[in-house]
Amino acid sequence: MSDLKINNITNRSGSDGPTIAGVSTVSTSAFMVMPSGDNSNRVGVSTYITNGTIPTEGLRILLDAGDINSNDPSDPENIWKNLADHPTKGHFRFDTVSTITRTTGATGSFDLSGGSNFGGLIGEELCSDLFSSGGGTLFLIFNTDDVGTRQTLISGYIATSGINENRWDFEVRDDALISGGSHDNAYYPATGTISANATRTLGVVLDNSEDRLSGITTSPNTGNVQKYYFNGVLNSSFVFPLENNRSWASPIFISLGRRASQKAKFEYNGEFFVFAAYNRVLDDDEMLQLHNAFKDRYGL
Repeated sequence: MSDLKINNITNRSGSDGPTIAGVSTVSTSAFMVMPSGDNSNRVGVSTYITNGTIPTEGLRILLDAGDINSNDPSDPENIWKNLADHPTKGHFRFDTVSTITRTTGATGSFDLSGGSNFGGLIGEELCSDLFSSGGGTLFLIFNTDDVGTRQTLISGYIATSGINENRWDFEVRDDALISGGSHDNAYYPATGTISANATRTLGVVLDNSEDRLSGITTSPNTGNVQKYYFNGVLNSSFVFPLENNRSWASPIFISLGRRASQKAKFEYNGEFFVFAAYNRVLDDDEMLQLHNAFKDRYGL
């Protein structure tokens, strides 16, 4: 069968292009070429999952500010919708609406103003099985306006615990470092500082796989491993005792931009673009795949 080419589309009389919704469109003698290739960056179409552009096994949260299905400014409920096929299909809600600016388009974002009582994005009870196996992955695309003030990026806590029990946090420290971990144990800093007003991807992996300690020579050399990835590349790894794994247990609440259980604590000042969470350990290749899926869109 030969290829089909459309040379001209007109209205019934042939005098003009077809009229759609009262608007006359263009009539041309040039043939029409349908778009092809990777369409994961086309706004309003959630193709990262359907096309397998990102790892999909174990995906529990996918928030994309540039996707109209996830970020709809006309939505009166003021939520950032989860695109992942999670059993409870929870979303993230605005904590303080007036201090969050939402934009759409390919580089759409949620822009938080920072400062005391300026709110954040709080997840509904959607993490019933995140880290339930002892391992999991967090992924964030962000651009902070300030690296001289301590600010929360991602925070989580067990629903049945108190404010400072069984909690974990990842943050920008006031010395421009990324740091975080179990509140019950210790916060570990990533290697090197970050700059303000620069978009980047951050990956955090809690690794409980059988080969997690491969290549680890530092003490302690037993336990689970916390890893940082910057722009898809492994930055640093830290080992912590297994008994401190309880802070990551399920079910948990997650928040972006402030502590999940404390309203006025280390609010974030900057933009969030994409957030994803998996209930399994992503390996080095998958972390790079996740970064590469978005790098052209954000000029990374």
